[in-house]
Amino acid sequence: MSLTLGLGASLAVFTIADNLLVRPLPYRDASRLVMVWEAERGSGNNRNVVSPANYLDWKAQSDVLDGIGAFTPVRAVLTVGGRAEEFREQSVSADVFPLLGIHPLRGRLFTGEEDQDPGQVVLISYRLWQSWFGGRSDAIGRKVQLNSLPVTIIGILPPDFYFLDHKVDLWGPLGLNPAADYRRTSGRWLMCLGPYGQNIQMR
Repeated sequence: MSLTLGLGASLAVFTIADNLLVRPLPYRDASRLVMVWEAERGSGNNRNVVSPANYLDWKAQSDVLDGIGAFTPVRAVLTVGGRAEEFREQSVSADVFPLLGIHPLRGRLFTGEEDQDPGQVVLISYRLWQSWFGGRSDAIGRKVQLNSLPVTIIGILPPDFYFLDHKVDLWGPLGLNPAADYRRTSGRWLMCLGPYGQNIQMR
């Protein structure tokens, strides 16, 4: 399946109304960012979440978007020493931060290889860095536990960064395997975004 302009109603210009104020999105090429949805013709739902199989096909075949990333909201219990607390997390593909033009304040983002091997690394918010790690530089490289599994903190995102949800403090790899047959094993649960090509006219 390829992603074409025929999707029409499935492409929605990505805007955020934040605290009832509409303001420019703090991302690179914000005016070209779109959310990509699946359309259910029978129900008339043109903004349905996306199956991993379709996302991977779009990523490989699209000539409409200048890249596409996927993400999903989750919750995770962070444990550091004897302290444990549940936080909001976004599982994101390795494409998402580069597409948004986001660079870490400290450390690095995860790689495409790490994206396919989830449960190894995590990014944390500036807020969490300050409140749990005292803003110390040795937070980078520290081993912690997420949902009782060991992971390494590899990056701290900028203080003003958020994506859709101000309360997210953790970002981990999405972990899709391009070789897996998701059409047989998985339903719809992803959200997708990307910048449409500069020569594409949106209506």
